[in-house]
Amino acid sequence: MQHSLRYRRGQAGIATILLILVGTSIFMSLVYVTYELISYYESERQKISQLETERLEENIIIEKIGQGLGTIHLNITNVGAVPVLVRYAIVVYVEGGELKFAYDEVNVYLNIGESLYNVKLDISPPTNLKYIILVTSRGRSFIKVVETTSSRSGGKI
Repeated sequence: MQHSLRYRRGQAGIATILLILVGTSIFMSLVYVTYELISYYESERQKISQLETERLEENIIIEKIGQGLGTIHLNITNVGAVPVLVRYAIVVYVEGGELKFAYDEVNVYLNIGESLYNVKLDISPPTNLKYIILVTSRGRSFIKVVETTSSRSGGKI
């Protein structure tokens, strides 16, 4: 009987050590996963912060708008502090008393200080063009007012 009591105490000690090892490994796993998640969060936060900084440094000017046969042509200049990828062009016009729009995927890259002439938009020129909006890859948009009506004179400015 004395011998079986010692044997059970030995088993209890081994079971305790195993429970401590399992608990320690679970705790270490939780610490590691938490560290990885915090690291991932911080790196994503820095990427978003960098993107936002670059977005604020974008600045393009739509200098001239010309209309050809079935297309619109633009002169664009990057006057910002970062290179710009113009992804989309949106044309806003009036038809039948309603504002309508058409868009084209442009994908034009402009380095800092670079100008591009006769950038072609595959959009048929509407008769009552109001705005041209260029949207960059960082999500910033630049608007060129093409035609404005005056409330006093009722004519084009």
